[in-house]
Amino acid sequence: MKQYIIDPRLEAVCLPLAKEEYNMLESQIKRDGCLDPVKVWDRDGELVLLDGHNRLKICKDNQLPVPESTTIEIDSIDEAVIWICDNQKGRRNVATDEQRKYLSGKRYEAQRNIDKFKGNQYTKESGAVEKLPNQKDTSQHPTAHRQGMDEGISDFTVRQNAKFASGVDVVREISPELADKILKPEVGALKLTKQDVMTIPKIPVDKQKEVVLGGIDSIKSAVKEVSNVQKAAEEQRVFAEFNKGVAEKTAIAHAKIDRIYKAANGGCLMPNVSELFCDDCQWGFDAYLPAPHEISCPYCKGDKITKRDDEWNSREVV
Repeated sequence: MKQYIIDPRLEAVCLPLAKEEYNMLESQIKRDGCLDPVKVWDRDGELVLLDGHNRLKICKDNQLPVPESTTIEIDSIDEAVIWICDNQKGRRNVATDEQRKYLSGKRYEAQRNIDKFKGNQYTKESGAVEKLPNQKDTSQHPTAHRQGMDEGISDFTVRQNAKFASGVDVVREISPELADKILKPEVGALKLTKQDVMTIPKIPVDKQKEVVLGGIDSIKSAVKEVSNVQKAAEEQRVFAEFNKGVAEKTAIAHAKIDRIYKAANGGCLMPNVSELFCDDCQWGFDAYLPAPHEISCPYCKGDKITKRDDEWNSREVV
């Protein structure tokens, strides 16, 4: 008899059937047997279940023969996640926006891991620099961009879906029942928004279990607290950046004033420097000339200043 391995990482991506759908499937299998083979990944001799978790459970619960299997060529756990996500698209049990967002996010994370590992030439995240001929960079997140093109959404939305999926996974570790409610909320019931779920991983780890077990109201309260802390931190950051900018501009203004002051008193500052000559004391000097008619000789304080040329034999009155 075949032994199938259930990997929790893959089982979590397989969205559960509604109670009515499960009961209908169970009735059909009890009457006709399991007609469709389950899909498996041959992982070094282990038959890891990709599709058919419900059928396998129904057969075991009712002491029916173990279903036959069909092997899918898979090379890694990430490829397995992608296959499961793609296989579930269009199924009747994938009925809510939350479920579609979850599958989108899980698929993106898996594909990004593959691109990083293989150094995919499309992916900046991999560190690779090689590109196809005439290829242009279309996004800072090429993996998300390609998936977004397939799904008809932006790469930003794909990355937000990944954060949403991460939040669902945190809840699932603590309360699988609540995770299912997030993905398939009851009509008219209080539900968590996408932003709420995305914020769950940011709740302090030592408080996550207590918050999640407290239910949706508890999560909403904790999410609001986290958001307020983040908002305060962002306001402090903006204020600090503003003060830094003011300080830098003030320093630049003071430096300019200092330069002009020194130049007016005979200092030699580049690049606005002129070579001058005092006809009263017959002494040459260099000076910055913001207003030539206001310059006086730094030695005798005389005002008969001329501008000398390179040969020292031609002087022009300033």
